[in-house]
Order: sequence, then C-alpha cells, then structure tokens
Amino acid sequence: MNSVTITCFLVSAAVLLFTSAYSVTSTTTFLIQNNCSYTIWAAASPGGGKQLISGQRWLLPADGSTTGHIWARTGCSFNESGYGGCQTGDCGGLLNCHQNAQGSPPYTLAEYTVNGFGSKDFFDISLVNGFNLPMEFGPIPSSSNGCTQLVECSADINAECPRELRVLGGCNNPCSSSGSNCGPSNYTTFFKDRCPNAYSYPLDDANTTFTCPTGTNYKVVFCPSNAVLRNLTVFIRMRVVVLNNCCTNGS
Repeated sequence: MNSVTITCFLVSAAVLLFTSAYSVTSTTTFLIQNNCSYTIWAAASPGGGKQLISGQRWLLPADGSTTGHIWARTGCSFNESGYGGCQTGDCGGLLNCHQNAQGSPPYTLAEYTVNGFGSKDFFDISLVNGFNLPMEFGPIPSSSNGCTQLVECSADINAECPRELRVLGGCNNPCSSSGSNCGPSNYTTFFKDRCPNAYSYPLDDANTTFTCPTGTNYKVVFCPSNAVLRNLTVFIRMRVVVLNNCCTNGS
C-alpha cells in the first residue's frame, strides 16, 4: 500500500468516524413516563403510540433536526390490530399514530424542536388544545448539559374546569377550534392562572418556550409526583369536610 493510498484510507476513516460521532450526538432521546395510577396511551408525532400501564416508560428517539409533539390519550380501547378509539387525545382511532398526526381535543401537549436555531433545543407545554392530564417536561439531569429548564402543568384543571368547557376526561380550550385567531380571554386566563408556564393560546407569552443545548435528552412525565401529592391533599381535605359534616349533623 503506497503513501497516497494510505493517506486516502486515513482520510476516509476520519470522515467515517466524524460522521458516526455526529450521528450519535445528534440523536435525542425522550423518556416518556406514566406516573398516573391508571393506564394511559402515549402518543408521539413522529413516533407512533404505546400503551403505558402505571409506572411504565417509553424511550423515544428523535434523530437530526426534528419538530414533534407528545401527549397522552385516556379512556382508550383498541383491538389486536391497533384500531379503536380514545375519550381524549385520539389520533384517528389508531394505537400507533401516523406521522404528523394530531390528537382530538382536549389533551395536554408537549411540543419540541431539537437541533434548532443556534444549536439549541426548544420545548414547551401547550394547553391550546385543552387539558386531560398533568404533565412535566424537561431535561434528564444525567444528560442535561448543565440545563436546568423545566416546565410543568400540575394543577388539577379537570376538577376546576368551567362547566361549559367540561367533557368526559378533560377540559376544553375554545382555542382548539379557533386556531391562530384565538387570543386572551377569560377562558385562556383560567388555564394561565393554573399553569403559568404553559401556552394558553397560540401567541401567548414568549417566556413559555424553554431552551437547552442540542444533545440534551428529555423526560415527559404524566401525573408528576407533585401533581399526585396535590390531588391527594385535595382528596384528604374533601374527606375531612365530609367527616366533619357527618359529625356535626349527627350531634
């Protein structure tokens, strides 16, 4: 093997090594976790869908520069072929959502762009399509590249939802049918007051979009622990009120 051949071989090997390294570092992983006490059906566009029993996780890769959405579906029933439907977040009656699929409102939505402008990732939680489950979205500490950004919507919105917006399993946002023309209103204020870090209408405060360096891996948690504790506290308070009323009425 002469010197020219050796040089060409080394250059080719270096290019291959660089390309392989870039492919690895440009892959972002989303850890989707169900902390709810019941089964949900996670959905991702792109990515498909997966049933998650309580405590189960789903690792979802996102290669290169990708814009996508992650949400949870509730009250679902599918046959062995993956056809059926859900009370909230349904994506065309399919367990495995199609590419670029959108859910049927209401549903809490995680939005992201990886490897975006300035080698940054952009992510947010949106309530523009309503709310069905509490959610937490942020970097996994072990791969955060020093990023500590975290967005959550852990309020019990379903329990407080205005009567005219209530549906089975969720709370509608009128913006889901109004599109980009939807602006601030008493209804969007209802969502904003309870989840100030989430989008409540399409052109909401820019501070509701968060960033981390490209190469960060993320977690999307449904029913995060603080939401579970908050709902448990509400339940305990309700029990105390009921018991007090019983004791008072019985005396």
